[in-house]
Amino acid sequence: MNKLFIILIISSLIITGCKSKKVNLSDKQLVSDCFTNYKTQVLAKNGEEAVKYIDSATVNYFGKLHYYAVAYDSTQIAQLIISEKFIVLSARAFFTGSDLQNMEHSRFLEQIISNNLLDNQMFTKVGLGKITVTDTLADGFIIYNNFPLPYAFLFKLENKTWLLNLNALIPLLQVQLKSILSSYNIPENEALLTYIGKITGKTCTNDIWQPIQ
Repeated sequence: MNKLFIILIISSLIITGCKSKKVNLSDKQLVSDCFTNYKTQVLAKNGEEAVKYIDSATVNYFGKLHYYAVAYDSTQIAQLIISEKFIVLSARAFFTGSDLQNMEHSRFLEQIISNNLLDNQMFTKVGLGKITVTDTLADGFIIYNNFPLPYAFLFKLENKTWLLNLNALIPLLQVQLKSILSSYNIPENEALLTYIGKITGKTCTNDIWQPIQ
């Protein structure tokens, strides 16, 4: 009886372990699929579809940047980190004032992606490394140009769907922008406007530092 009891316990543990592993592998696949689908839509410049794979925190963050693009003056913009300056001023350069004012906060990221204001082609070199899932959160290290980086994509389970949080890309964008701007060998703000002009195809004047009237 004791031997039978022990066998049953061991069998139960094995079955439970297999079930847990199966669920975990399923979640990892769903996380991987989320990243792949987002990357595909970004490279296609399809912002409307891309944001379907983005979590609410990221959409809200870009909604805040949209507010900055409409309302912030030069003094307030000067307090932003370089990646936020880049997004805010790129939006001012590319969109008309009325377009920005009439745009919904929730659609700002969609428009940024559709109009390639974050250099969508960068994603051709971006991949997802080892995925770790913990309850409703997951992460996967960023692979850039086949090299692992000390940054991780974050994923959140919202309404039973795994969605990507882009916050991890902000430090990476910071590093990339600093490198690009330093190559101009001119003051950072001047270099920033020069680079934004190159990205957007628009001429940037000093009016870009003023809020939308």
